[in-house]
Amino acid sequence: MKNSENKVLVWDWAIRVFHWFFALSVGGALVVALWIDHDSDFFRIHMLLGICAGFLLLLRVILALFGTQPIRLSAALESIAQLPRYLGSLFKYVGKPETGHNPLAWLVYLLMFAVVLALVLTGVFMRNDMVEEIHEILGWVMLGLLGAHLLGMVIHGLRFRENIAAAMLTGRKHGSVESSLEGSQPLAGMLVLVVSMLFVIQLFRNYEPGASEVRLPWIGLMVPLGEAEEDTFEREAHEYEHEHEYEIED
Repeated sequence: MKNSENKVLVWDWAIRVFHWFFALSVGGALVVALWIDHDSDFFRIHMLLGICAGFLLLLRVILALFGTQPIRLSAALESIAQLPRYLGSLFKYVGKPETGHNPLAWLVYLLMFAVVLALVLTGVFMRNDMVEEIHEILGWVMLGLLGAHLLGMVIHGLRFRENIAAAMLTGRKHGSVESSLEGSQPLAGMLVLVVSMLFVIQLFRNYEPGASEVRLPWIGLMVPLGEAEEDTFEREAHEYEHEHEYEIED
């Protein structure tokens, strides 16, 4: 069994703050979707949490481009390229734990990010039953990916005797000293924390209970909460046709 001396700093404060905000947003949205009546006003919290997840996803893109090496997109692509080798040794008691995310974890994370993006888009532009069905299917896919994520944590724990969830709290996990971060980047973590909290607080302040739309913070864009109404042109056309149907018959 490895001891704490084998642990090195892998995750800076920015990715740790993102991780827990993102987990709360996505997890909360899924819980509301599964347990709350869709006709209830409280169900709109599901949509607000989905918007929060979408905003956090934008922050993750920034971290993937400018963050520390273990969380960059380049690290993800290099790791996924080793996926066949990793799968071949997955159930063998050989090798050592990856310092950052392993190839399979990276694959699951990237799929999760893509599905969250699709969920946000289909939720915002839910104009018909087909989009609603796609949104629901994506929700179940997301649940499956979360299950895969938890299963991966269990397998890693059994194989390497390491609590991988704790690493997102402490920032430390088993790995090589050469790959250790020089610092935990507290200022970057504080920036992510403040920006995330400001967005969430402002979004919920902009929401009025029972309202059918909400104004996005900072950009002022109005976003529908729930299935959008028909386009104005189509609605006016239907009203015109209804008002003149008797004249047409005459």
